[in-house]
Amino acid sequence: MSKIIGAQHEFHSGEYARDWSARFDPTPERVRLFDMMIAQLKADALVARHIVELGIGPGYLASRVLDALPDVTYEGVDFSQPMLELGASRPWPEALEALTGQRQMDASAMADYYAPLKAWLDEQNTGRKVGW
Repeated sequence: MSKIIGAQHEFHSGEYARDWSARFDPTPERVRLFDMMIAQLKADALVARHIVELGIGPGYLASRVLDALPDVTYEGVDFSQPMLELGASRPWPEALEALTGQRQMDASAMADYYAPLKAWLDEQNTGRKVGW
């Protein structure tokens, strides 16, 4: 086994990472901490609108930051191979829920955005066969 540098932890164990992920849920205290961090980010003029989170885990902080500061880019890093594998192997609805709080995607905003184009195309193609 390779030497672990830094804090000793069990996140290199697949079983521990799975158990931790299954029971992790932001507590009210953690949510308050997230909100304090977001308030600080909002109060300070960010020189670069890019945030890097070390140890992103399931992405709860990332989700809250991106909801509050939609103009930033966000990069999450985790050194635990089992956590990365767990994140990569989770069904997409679970990953979506971890990031957005919802298990279903909603494309209505895109449909609304492109509605004028669709109306124009429908008008242009009236009486024409469209498709293959």
